[in-house]
Amino acid sequence: NKTHVQTRSVWSSGQAPPSSSLHPLCSLTPVEIETVASAIRNETDTPTRFVSISLAEPSKTELRQFAANGSVPPRRSEVLALNSQTGLACEYLVELNTNDSISATVLSTKPLERGVQPLLTPDDCDLAEQIAKESSEVQAALEERYGITDMTRVAADPWSVHLASPEDVALAQEANVELPRRLVQTFLYQRVQGDDLQ
Repeated sequence: NKTHVQTRSVWSSGQAPPSSSLHPLCSLTPVEIETVASAIRNETDTPTRFVSISLAEPSKTELRQFAANGSVPPRRSEVLALNSQTGLACEYLVELNTNDSISATVLSTKPLERGVQPLLTPDDCDLAEQIAKESSEVQAALEERYGITDMTRVAADPWSVHLASPEDVALAQEANVELPRRLVQTFLYQRVQGDDLQ
């Protein structure tokens, strides 16, 4: 569900006044976030997962002009998104137009290098836990070492992977795999009773 992903992945102040009445440093409103996301979706025909949609802060010069004479700088958004089909990330700069009805225009698009990955989204974490718990190798190891057979009592806590060595980087950027690897490590815990983790 695109809306579900969007509302969990973006940053917003939750404010809902017209953009023209906002201070230039106010966070994007929910309506602005939705407008920015729609503008980017209209630019691409592939599924897009939004990692962050946030305010692109005006320059110091623009802020000084605003303080001096009320000249409102353009309201822009910087976006980090992941193409779900290619596994490649992209940065966008989007300008909001609030003259009559709110609209948005994509000003620039910057694809990131293969293997460069944005931070994990909640959906990434959910998927990583699902993959770990459904793995036959993980299930066999838990049963052999700890006698655990009920995977509904197992929690897989996802963490990002730090590419600390050339070997790690090579693993993430391996050329003979179709999509760049999006690596997640998980720490496993058992719920012995209730929601307690052991």
